[in-house]
Amino acid sequence: AGEWIQFGMMKSSLAVNRNLNYCKHILLQGTDRLLLLEKQGDGPRDFGWKHLQIPYSYLRDNWPIQLVSPSPDGKYIAAAGRYGFAVYSIVKKRWRLFGDRREERGIICSAICWVHDLIVVTSFNEATQLHELLFYSPDHLKASEVMHHSSIPEGRSPLYVGCNDLSLVLFTKDSFYFQYEVVRNDATKTVQLKLQKQILLSKDASLPHSILLLPHHHPGAKSPPPRRPLVAASPQPQSWLSYLWGQSAPAPAPRKYRTRHSAALTLNLEVSGTLSLSNPVQTSTVVLEEDVEQFWMVNSQLNGLGNTMWAYGRKGLTVHYPFFSANMDNSLLQNVLADDEAFAFNREVYPIGFIPEWAVIVGLSQHISYSASSPLPFFDLQPKTHPFLH
Repeated sequence: AGEWIQFGMMKSSLAVNRNLNYCKHILLQGTDRLLLLEKQGDGPRDFGWKHLQIPYSYLRDNWPIQLVSPSPDGKYIAAAGRYGFAVYSIVKKRWRLFGDRREERGIICSAICWVHDLIVVTSFNEATQLHELLFYSPDHLKASEVMHHSSIPEGRSPLYVGCNDLSLVLFTKDSFYFQYEVVRNDATKTVQLKLQKQILLSKDASLPHSILLLPHHHPGAKSPPPRRPLVAASPQPQSWLSYLWGQSAPAPAPRKYRTRHSAALTLNLEVSGTLSLSNPVQTSTVVLEEDVEQFWMVNSQLNGLGNTMWAYGRKGLTVHYPFFSANMDNSLLQNVLADDEAFAFNREVYPIGFIPEWAVIVGLSQHISYSASSPLPFFDLQPKTHPFLH
């Protein structure tokens, strides 16, 4: 008689999902489960994987899992398959699903992100043949409690949706850029979107492999003294942030403009491996690195300096620290692009994330073991850690 052997494949969520965020957790993504990296002891290397099995009642009609989006506060993880989505509460340690399967099948997710503690999904409506923006509370997954429901303008297809707490940004497959202000009314449990910008990007530009929306920045803000970063990148002849904003950085503006109508900056990783910082409104771009395979960014707040951005590629692992903060001015941001050597890291370990509270880089190493029950070897992904601060 024949024998079937099933191999479970796991991928880094950062490598699979176009929409990256400032997740506090490190995740691996499979077709029917997620692996959550957890601290399992007091030692610096005491890490292990917790298996988050997607409920069979969801997988039965929606296998495989295609999209995963952890909430920025680290309390929830949203996972979407063929239809609908499921939400895992890390605090309560349980999954929440749609109670009505017809409502679940009415959602075909193409992108997911979070606005504070609300889930934002772009969904294709088969009845209207239009793509929609939907807002849900993770604790109320039913159509009667959707907090916002609107069609994407002019029947366009979404490529990316992201939020930096002040603006919701939407890129479409035909190179349109939409920027919205998010107005939440807790009394009525509704969300209103106010269109701020609608721009047709360059038709010649290729679609990025992954996009990261940076925190809101106002160039006139005060900043702490600059520090020398650990980064390998090419210096620019003039302030690159001023270039991104136009001929010169804008002067301080009224509070309404600073908080609601400033252009959002994005980190773009192209299929070619070019990692760049872009201002879609000004159609200006600064190349940070070449031959990059993946990057990630965490809001570490180490020494109050803000975010760290990590990139892994041909020359190894590099870190831009500090990379971006709402309190940085142009001079500090320009110093971020100083020359330095790449960060030393074991080439046998594939880096997948950074845990700021432990100041360690986490990578994967393949371990092979054998069992008397099978002639085939077992492959186990073991987490390896390396300290960032010495």
